[in-house]
Amino acid sequence: MKQAGHTFLTSDLALQEIAEGKLAPERTILISGEHAKHGLELIKQGCQPGVMICAESPMFARKFYERIRFYCDPYPIKILFQGTINQFYPNDALAHRTRFAIYRRSDGFLPSLRWSERKPIAMVAGNKYWRHPLELKRLLKKPGSIFGWIRSKLCLSNSPINRHTMKHQLHDYRLSLIHHFAGKGLDLYGRGWDQVKNLPLVWRRRLGPVLSKLSAKQCADKHETISQYKFCIALENIAAPGYLTEKIIDCFVAGVVPLYLGDPDVTSHIPEGSFVDLRCFKTLAELEKHLNEMTEEQAQEIIRAGRAYLESEAGQEHDYEGMASRIFEKVAKQFSLT
Repeated sequence: MKQAGHTFLTSDLALQEIAEGKLAPERTILISGEHAKHGLELIKQGCQPGVMICAESPMFARKFYERIRFYCDPYPIKILFQGTINQFYPNDALAHRTRFAIYRRSDGFLPSLRWSERKPIAMVAGNKYWRHPLELKRLLKKPGSIFGWIRSKLCLSNSPINRHTMKHQLHDYRLSLIHHFAGKGLDLYGRGWDQVKNLPLVWRRRLGPVLSKLSAKQCADKHETISQYKFCIALENIAAPGYLTEKIIDCFVAGVVPLYLGDPDVTSHIPEGSFVDLRCFKTLAELEKHLNEMTEEQAQEIIRAGRAYLESEAGQEHDYEGMASRIFEKVAKQFSLT
């Protein structure tokens, strides 16, 4: 953008410069994420809506999805998950699917460890759960908060987005994987596993002893960390059409075999032979048997397929520069920038 003579500002600085008379809002094109407060304010100030980007699932952006037309319609260019496009903007030529940019191609790929030197399985995931437990003691200390809690639960129960989340969430399956593979080579990385009060009682009882033995570690560099393993569990938070995030792409970059579950249409975007599809296994015991019997040649073939995807035209959009170029090209064409 700088090479083309354009300036990029974060939303807070843009608002400040508009207030100080340094920035003309009518000459400002807005790139916004979901229901960003500053984005709505900049539109009120007279900025031109340019690109709306959504990189979050309905599980954690419920309010955005419940009013998606309100937030997205003002923007001519929309970068959304494919399932959202199919539902709300199927004939919009300027609606494009979200592809997560998570690495820099110019840095090259990490060197691969020998298969025999690799550890078995990694999972990098924070301790999240799709619903919060009832904290009765806290509510009883503040009686007025009980009514607020009841109202919020009624709102959630009446929300189609929340009902979809409840039906298709994958947090319980993630916990099942931890429980099954603990003691069988699984290393767990992520925050919050030392405190499991957010989990239902049944999971606290099942996972308490397991998690204390696993002793989840922090992960400073995800690609460097998972590159030391044969397999990496790559689960989305929810199984929703077109909801494909960075998790499987991280595995391609790191050169590790992804164990994937999430987007039911994943093979419409990602080569079928580049990952282990967890839908193919009726039980975790079947999955374990499959992983134990996988040869090095079979594993390397999967890894090569993932790397080949990153070299493809679609795969190059997972590169930071590729994603930035893609967005700028669309903005430049839509707004006749030179």
